[in-house]
Amino acid sequence: RRLLDPELPEPCWCSLPVLHLQHLLKDVRLFTEEAQKAGLDTRLQAANASVISSALQQGLEEADYSAVYEAVVHPTPPVPEAQQQ
Repeated sequence: RRLLDPELPEPCWCSLPVLHLQHLLKDVRLFTEEAQKAGLDTRLQAANASVISSALQQGLEEADYSAVYEAVVHPTPPVPEAQQQ
């Protein structure tokens, strides 16, 4: 429900990111590499990596995987690299 209504109060268990986007992207890339080695279709993983990369470019690297939803539904221009550091 919080994804659909960000104004809802945040329960204490979700105040910390579960899985940072930067780690999610790493895991998706590792899975994709192994899937390619096994001859599997990796088009969906490539699309996932693209969306996650977009969220990272929007400055959401410290957010958890729910930021993927934000990046798709409420895209913002990428944060310039000089401002990310």
